[in-house]
Amino acid sequence: GNVYEVEINADPEDMLDWDKPLSRQSAKVRAAVDKWAQAQPESSNLANLIYMPSGQRLKGSDIYSSIAKKGFSGFKEGRAASEKLASLGIPGIRYLDGDSRKAGHGTYNYVIFDEDLVTIVS
Repeated sequence: GNVYEVEINADPEDMLDWDKPLSRQSAKVRAAVDKWAQAQPESSNLANLIYMPSGQRLKGSDIYSSIAKKGFSGFKEGRAASEKLASLGIPGIRYLDGDSRKAGHGTYNYVIFDEDLVTIVS
């Protein structure tokens, strides 16, 4: 394998945090999720949950999964959800790495939706 050093040309705060509840996501992420939810039919369970106090406990992973399941099927669900989030201005997902996950804070791994946002440094 190879190891690359890259520069991510996106603000990590603009990314969907996999582990944080909706209430602790950045304002940009909350606005994007709100925009998506408002475009859903009234019968959408996620759209209804977002506007209820209990919806604030939805984590980034729940939001991503709900978008993936909304109107998509097959193995391309994740790709479709990533494309939808990218269209809403979310450049990617971040999640705590293994050791940080245990501690609840620390360093992150990133999944970037647009390869043009990544520059190989070395």
